[in-house]
Amino acid sequence: PRANAWLVPLLRDESGPVRRAALFALGQIADAQARGDGAGALALTLRAALREAEAADLPYAIEALGKTRDPRAVAELVRQEAGRLVYLGHEDAYVRGEAALALFRLGDASVLPELFVALNLEKEPEPRWRQVYAAWRLLRARAQAAGPAHGARDARQQRADAWARSEERRVGKECRSRGSPYH
Repeated sequence: PRANAWLVPLLRDESGPVRRAALFALGQIADAQARGDGAGALALTLRAALREAEAADLPYAIEALGKTRDPRAVAELVRQEAGRLVYLGHEDAYVRGEAALALFRLGDASVLPELFVALNLEKEPEPRWRQVYAAWRLLRARAQAAGPAHGARDARQQRADAWARSEERRVGKECRSRGSPYH
């Protein structure tokens, strides 16, 4: 809590690297708090920081917010304006990828429809692999939560795994054809 008191004002610093370092540090604190009692007040601060973030700071704000595990953060990350997903459909590929990973970290499988919309629209391989990974992990978590109902859970997990493997191969091939270092 004391670290928050001196980090939060840095979110409005004139220097971009200082703001991004503060966002990263707050994300690390939020991650530790979410494993314990929760990151309620910090999550509120990070949701506000995301809404006020400059373009270069967006990926850092999204990553930090995802680490809070705050269910209210989901609505912010799948918010739409003019029929377009604000973060999953952002013009910056890095923002789109970080939004997908943050949604996975938040652990709410109800965002799968938005992730699949983003996957279907995505043209860049770097954010696409993040979207595939997030969707796969959420699908697996949903299948595990369903329980062992006559092998249905295992079948759902196998379908999720098969889908993720085929997407990973396709995205990996696309990344290699573009000379991307990611695959």
